[in-house]
Amino acid sequence: NCSNNVLNELPELPLHLNKLHCDDNNITQLPELPNSLIQLYCSYNKLENIPELPNRLKQFGCSNNLLKKLPPLPNSLKILICSNNQLETLNFQNVYNSIEILRCENNKLSELPRMRNLIEIDCYNNNLTKFPKFPDGMKEIMIANNPFLKNSVELKKFKSYLKRNPQCNSDYVPIEKKNKYRTLNAREPRGQAKSFTRRLYRNLPRKPVINTENLIHEDRRFLPRHWGTRYRGRERTNENRQ
Repeated sequence: NCSNNVLNELPELPLHLNKLHCDDNNITQLPELPNSLIQLYCSYNKLENIPELPNRLKQFGCSNNLLKKLPPLPNSLKILICSNNQLETLNFQNVYNSIEILRCENNKLSELPRMRNLIEIDCYNNNLTKFPKFPDGMKEIMIANNPFLKNSVELKKFKSYLKRNPQCNSDYVPIEKKNKYRTLNAREPRGQAKSFTRRLYRNLPRKPVINTENLIHEDRRFLPRHWGTRYRGRERTNENRQ
């Protein structure tokens, strides 16, 4: 473990090394990695590329670097932490990978490979245009701030997935549409309820309103249209008087 130092480079690594932690340094390039390596954490450095990864690697962390691409990821990999880089794709050596935890937020990923054993994923702040094909039974999906959420078809797929997997935690918050039309009753009251409603509206204060057609209109507040209103014309009443 050589984390939290001011190292610019690493020496040649022993052949039987199992774990390598070199976080929080100024390393710009890693040496050749031995095949016996199981854990590799090199976050918070200045790496622009990663050498070929060993086939037995199970945990790999390379977040907060200057990476634009990664080498082919081995099938034995179970934990991948590659957030805060400039990655555009993730390449696995084989379709049948064993990745279980993926942290790839704050990158430029436009798509994700299929991961059949995935349990948790953080992939917010990317360029995903389609909802990835996640396996059922996942525990956590953090996928906000991606373009596919603005696509109604892809958003519907995501909602249906969350409906099938209620145990899955997500950062998605549905936006409720506000009803701009105010309605009093869902349907017209009947029987005693109708007569009671009529008496209730009958006692409301009335306010005469003169509209543009020179008609006096007695306004009953919130009165439904099908109950009708009373009005009379000034000119017509004057003619009748004469």
